Amino acid sequence: MSIKTKLNEIKGIFFPLTSIRKKLILLIFSIIFPLMLMTGALLSYFFYQLRENIYEQVENERALVVRQYQKEQDKALAFAKLISQTPEVVTGTETGNVKIIQNSFTMLSKHLDASFMTIHDWKGRCLGKSHSPNDPHQNEKEIDYVKKGLEKQKPLKMNASTHEGMVILSSFPIYRENDQKEFIGIAAVGYILNQNFALRLKEKPESHVFFVFQDRIISSSIENYPDFYNIESILEENAQINHKTIDVEDKKYMLSKIPLIHDQDESLYILLAVDITKERRTILVTRWIVSLFFIISLFISVFFAGKMSKKITRPIYNLMETSKKISYGDYSVRSEVKSRDEIEVLGKTFNLMIGKIEEIIGSLDLKVEERTQQLHLTLEEKKVLLNKIDQEFQIAKKIQQNLIPKKCPDVDSMKIAAFYKPMEELGGDFYDFVLLEENRKIGIFISDVSGHGAPAALITSMIKTLIETAGENRLSPSLLLSYVNDKISGQTNGHFLTAFYGLYDTETKKMTYARGAHNFPYLIRNNEVIEVRSKGKIIGVIDGEVFEEREIELKKGDKILFYTDGLTEAQNHVNEDFENHLEKFMLDYAHLPIDDFLNNIYYQLVLFKGNEKFLDDVCIVGIEILL
Repeated sequence: MSIKTKLNEIKGIFFPLTSIRKKLILLIFSIIFPLMLMTGALLSYFFYQLRENIYEQVENERALVVRQYQKEQDKALAFAKLISQTPEVVTGTETGNVKIIQNSFTMLSKHLDASFMTIHDWKGRCLGKSHSPNDPHQNEKEIDYVKKGLEKQKPLKMNASTHEGMVILSSFPIYRENDQKEFIGIAAVGYILNQNFALRLKEKPESHVFFVFQDRIISSSIENYPDFYNIESILEENAQINHKTIDVEDKKYMLSKIPLIHDQDESLYILLAVDITKERRTILVTRWIVSLFFIISLFISVFFAGKMSKKITRPIYNLMETSKKISYGDYSVRSEVKSRDEIEVLGKTFNLMIGKIEEIIGSLDLKVEERTQQLHLTLEEKKVLLNKIDQEFQIAKKIQQNLIPKKCPDVDSMKIAAFYKPMEELGGDFYDFVLLEENRKIGIFISDVSGHGAPAALITSMIKTLIETAGENRLSPSLLLSYVNDKISGQTNGHFLTAFYGLYDTETKKMTYARGAHNFPYLIRNNEVIEVRSKGKIIGVIDGEVFEEREIELKKGDKILFYTDGLTEAQNHVNEDFENHLEKFMLDYAHLPIDDFLNNIYYQLVLFKGNEKFLDDVCIVGIEILL
């Protein structure tokens, strides 16, 4: 017993009815898998919603910061307006008295928590400010809001300055109360971008606000922010900072950028860091739950699919084992299927059928014994009949071989050679020579009947007879093929033949020829192989066929090879046709006399085939022009 057979037996024990179980498992999966896909799609949508909720939370925080920032600007503008409309400020501005600014700043610090206040006259001169002249947060010659306020002469909410002060400002014009409402200066209130201001902007304690100038943090809502220093490197590397996530200790934050100077550049902006730790943890936990769900679902599906398929296939397997035992001749075995379904009914019916078969076989055994005795009596008669058939077959084979010319014609101007190797059965290959006009013209006929056996041999004998009785038709290759075709059409019981007939004139050295779907002969001339072509259909199918007749002039040294397909279609052990090598051998042996030429061609055929047992007749005829 081979290893493969042993493995198949082991596989049959552990994995019975594999193909059926596979189909059942696929059927179950085709139901379960779409449900899993739908669940996966819903969970994917859930993940998407979680991420969208995070983005929405960040955007809401951003909107709150922007709104609080605008509220601080509005408060500063309102207070600047209040200061500009007090009589003391108007009087102080007119008289140059700057002491009133101290009282106003006291009120400013108490009610607004602003960082500073300043008053300028209509020429831009500072009449009073809440901080010392050396305070680096203010320089009246450099702050843009002074110029803008004086130029516009109307209430302004200006974005933060990018000078050293890093402030946001609101200014309001001061007018003298008279008939013309004369503009005499501006009052401005501002905030320095420090921790206090940052704390006022944020809404939620877990979020953080940073003021950033040229990608460097200048202040924030928390005192110690060394853990957030990696933000600066992120800012330098990434132009797109919105929705960027960072890890700080054991928390995750999402960043959002809020520019403060829209009409200049974005070098000064608020950076909002929103704590999304809870949301990210929710996504991570949910992802693990989903992965675990899919793994458990897969195992459960495989488990139940296996159980269900086994439950369904076990009764079928029992029936199969019972069938095997019956096939080995044990008709006493019975199926024991108890599945309480249609398969159990099938098992009972199967048992009834086995019982009936057992009864029939019992009666058949008696009949077989009787018949065997009768056959013993006729066996000797059959042997005698077979011997008689074999004798007749050998006689038919000899008759067919006698149809083949024993020797080739002897002509002065040309040399003719032939080789015929019949197969073990009766074949249909045939060749013949026709001598006409006192041997001045020589006809060469070669044919191949379809099929083998007695029908092919009988058709071959018919062709031999037709050639001998063709009369003047033999002087024309076309007429001879038409004559043969008309005579055997409808007489061959579905068989047909291919044929070639060439008529060589020894005086003119010209050969006229015609063919009926036969293999093209080969002309070997000057180290070149040329096919001798003409048109013609198979013979013996439709009467009245016309075969094209052509003429070729032969020269001294020319050789022509006529053959049947037994030569070209012979195959070696890799199913390669000898035809692929024939041209090479013809050129290799073209210098030899025609007898040796044919013998060497056959020798190479035997080497190529590996033996002389051919599946078809091998028929070769060759001529060589000597003069």
